[in-house]
Amino acid sequence: MFLPVTCHAAWTASDNFESYSNGASLSGASGGSGWNGNWTTTLGTWSVQNATAANSTTLSGNTTSGSATLNRTITSISIGSYCFYMRNGSTTGNWYHVLNNSTGQATGYAVLMGFESGNIVAYNGGTGTTLLTGYNINQWYKICIDFGSVANTYKVSIDGGAYSSNLNFGTTGAVTNFQFYFGGGTGPNFSFDEIAPASGGSTYSPYVLEILSL
Repeated sequence: MFLPVTCHAAWTASDNFESYSNGASLSGASGGSGWNGNWTTTLGTWSVQNATAANSTTLSGNTTSGSATLNRTITSISIGSYCFYMRNGSTTGNWYHVLNNSTGQATGYAVLMGFESGNIVAYNGGTGTTLLTGYNINQWYKICIDFGSVANTYKVSIDGGAYSSNLNFGTTGAVTNFQFYFGGGTGPNFSFDEIAPASGGSTYSPYVLEILSL
């Protein structure tokens, strides 16, 4: 007797930021594996800094313009699953993770989720859906995202909890870019780290990324 097996295209991209020298600029950096290009940035200076907490990658500075982005391209993919850690140093700065088909700020996005107005939200098409009401400042949250299991949808897990219901892509089709960006409001110190396939687990990192100025 043979049981049907659902095959998922593997997400391969990972970066724990431990291969970078302390103080080095992230722009053009090529650490990690499974990517289709190096890190690129818009607005501000992004550099690696030593962290004082586990799973750290901090973006901070005078973030008032709402257009700072960090991008890295991946080979075109329409199905996969991956995890990363994130935290926010305030409840007034809106920071997002995007999986999209352009390096433009949330342009052609499939996945759009992050910290917004004091909550962790994920977008269902063009509508924000609250996944966690009232996140804790400076608390690390492990985010896992499974996308494309149902065509043009994704779902989100927080800290190993159950996945959300399926959320619709904002733009349908394959994705080619992994992005974080500042979406407005005030308050620096958004942090992320340990990007890895969902099946690969994560380990603590001694480094932190920081927007020194915007």
